[in-house]
Amino acid sequence: ARPLLEQLAKITGETAVLTVREGNWAIYLDRVDSTQPLRQTMPIGQRIPLHAGSSAKILLAYLEQAEIEQIISDMGLPHLLTNTITDAERLHEELAKIRQQGYATSFEERDLGTAGLTAPVFSNGAHIVAGIGIVGPIIRLSPAVIESYIDTVTSTAQRLSRLQGAR
Repeated sequence: ARPLLEQLAKITGETAVLTVREGNWAIYLDRVDSTQPLRQTMPIGQRIPLHAGSSAKILLAYLEQAEIEQIISDMGLPHLLTNTITDAERLHEELAKIRQQGYATSFEERDLGTAGLTAPVFSNGAHIVAGIGIVGPIIRLSPAVIESYIDTVTSTAQRLSRLQGAR
């Protein structure tokens, strides 16, 4: 995944991240930092709740419904920032939208002033194994700019999925 992260960071100018699920958490497995002076960085291994941020929501969206319900029951939906989804019904709507469009976005859900765009990485059994995407300051990653990077991020995720044996 590292060469794909490097390419994604170079194309977009933003920090590229790879997340995986570990139990009821999303974990940053790898990242390539933006070269911009103002950038979003996060420690490798940092645990984040699955209901907040594009890099976490993408992992939650592709789980079985019963597993999603169990995670919500176990972890709750704590408020982290202004746009954190804390209502289960609204979260289910967001997860359905993510599955339908094939990517997740976030705007100030977990960190003040940040936005993200993440696409799913699948294994050969069509199970989600990771999320790959970009994060950065909302002043550069407006909804319009995020939209302009959707094809880049989703095609990167598809390439990584093929490397994982997905068809």
